Amino acid sequence: MGRALGFAIEPVRRLDDEIWIGAERGDRDALAQIDKATELELARLTDEGFSGTAQDIRKGRRTEIDFMNGYVADRGRAAGVPAPTHEALTELVKRIEQGDIKQGPAHISSLLR
Repeated sequence: MGRALGFAIEPVRRLDDEIWIGAERGDRDALAQIDKATELELARLTDEGFSGTAQDIRKGRRTEIDFMNGYVADRGRAAGVPAPTHEALTELVKRIEQGDIKQGPAHISSLLR
């Protein structure tokens, strides 16, 4: 989507955007590269680490979800490029903020559907 909007795409997990695009299209080598990069990143994390969004929720503060994932989802819709993960994550975090559901890892499976 970033390309469709004219943005230069920076590497994510030290992987160029072509790798991510290939993985989205089913390229097994690209998927393997992403898996390896993800494993390396996860190996350095601790159980005490939380995203800024998770920290905001824990402290009862309003998150920036509308200005991050919500923004990506809105721009995707405008460009005709779906961003279903960003849409689902925005909706999930807003439900947590509103107190409709509690924060917890069980919600990850709903994002993977």
